[in-house]
Amino acid sequence: MDSHCSISRSPKVILFIAPTLGSLGTMQYALSTLMLAMGLTITPNDFGDAAKKPSIILLNAVLCFAMMPLLAIGIASSLKYDAAHTAGIVLLGTVSGGQASNLFTLLAGGDVALSVVCTVSTTFMGVLATPLLIKHMLQTVVEVNFISVFQSVASLVLLPLLTGLMLGKFAPCFTKMMGPFCPLIGVLSTMVLVAGSAANSAFSLWAWIK
Repeated sequence: MDSHCSISRSPKVILFIAPTLGSLGTMQYALSTLMLAMGLTITPNDFGDAAKKPSIILLNAVLCFAMMPLLAIGIASSLKYDAAHTAGIVLLGTVSGGQASNLFTLLAGGDVALSVVCTVSTTFMGVLATPLLIKHMLQTVVEVNFISVFQSVASLVLLPLLTGLMLGKFAPCFTKMMGPFCPLIGVLSTMVLVAGSAANSAFSLWAWIK
């Protein structure tokens, strides 16, 4: 009975979350906050060190646009997905890395600057690579506007990141004070992104479950 009541209330919860956490403005704000937190934990020298590791950056691109698409096809074939589910997992397997990887790198004590470089580089590569992979694997065309992608990356990723770097240079006391809170800020921002994304597609999942 309790389970049924919980399920019946779910659409009302979705109707609340989708326009709030799932709104474009909230998602953009959460992503910018996440990248600002990342910027507060690294220095320009860290990016210099990351640039000296081109083999890792190249390996990341190969894994992203070669291994992941092949893995997606393998999963779809082994589980006998229908055309719609195959298209979904192939799309997932052909896009670039996401900012959540930067957060996980921070939480694990890894090289955050290198993680950011890998993410940004595959995002720009994906403008060409993802449509080509989709056309070859799904026999369909996906148009990607490079200018829109560049503007989004610049405003939502690079600008907050650079702001964090500049704060570290010109306000080191503030950066030192905020440093211990950056992982928590990153986790909360990511939770907003995940909740908003899930809410925006929840009705499709709801229809599938029912």
